[in-house]
Amino acid sequence: MTPWHPVQLALATDPDLGGRWTSLRAGNREWLWANPDPAIASARPQVTPGDAFVDAGGGEECFPCLRAPHDHGLVWNRQWHIDGGTAHVSAEGHHLKRTVREADDGLTVTYTATADTPRDVLHATHLLLDLSDAAQLHPGAHRPVVFLDPRPTAEIEALGGEDAWVRSLGRGHRGAVCYLLPDCRTVTVTDGDDALRLTLDAAPDVPLGFVVWRNLRGWPTDGPYRSIGVEPVLGRDVSLPPSRPGDAVRVGPDAPVTWQLTLQGLRRDDGPADA
Repeated sequence: MTPWHPVQLALATDPDLGGRWTSLRAGNREWLWANPDPAIASARPQVTPGDAFVDAGGGEECFPCLRAPHDHGLVWNRQWHIDGGTAHVSAEGHHLKRTVREADDGLTVTYTATADTPRDVLHATHLLLDLSDAAQLHPGAHRPVVFLDPRPTAEIEALGGEDAWVRSLGRGHRGAVCYLLPDCRTVTVTDGDDALRLTLDAAPDVPLGFVVWRNLRGWPTDGPYRSIGVEPVLGRDVSLPPSRPGDAVRVGPDAPVTWQLTLQGLRRDDGPADA
């Protein structure tokens, strides 16, 4: 078995464009996907608060929700501000801070969310990854998959069951589906000789997980393309109010929540191996 070894990651963000992640490199490997449509690329810098979401790729900060009542949240289309090494943004009484620490063995992103009055919040780091058809997803311990779109039962059966379908991140029938891995705190994406490991950490009572957006040229209906999202999330839902009590996180002016996302780039020199 060929061992994996760490590769230093370099992250670039743009505070003027919603704090979005514009590059995540591990050596010569760029992990973030960019929408190749020049019209979409040129439209993304023009957005203002309240505009419809522009799927330009990269990584978008979705807060205080991912879907309803605000598609992709309220902060992806607002200017962020830098105070020392911390980026921060506010929208409609919600406040989010982000600090990035880079090291030789990976990078750590620390988030803190508060609000002017007590309320439920969710957050997703909406990472769209540049992956081949051979890419695989290896989740750590998690509860059953929660489908946020209709379950593609025929495709799951054709690929050998739900575990095999989840693992086959870049391959499958044409279509688009979003699902949640609740209470999963680590996933590894492998693609050839490269791997990206994402790990979430917070207090034990803070719900965390991963949302996966598996769009294999199934969306949008008027011009489908391929985009794959592996999205660390705060909470066990994507919309507010949550489906169940406790699936969002309650914050307030004196009740912040802090969580961390650690990313590690990995590479193997030759031969297949399990991440």
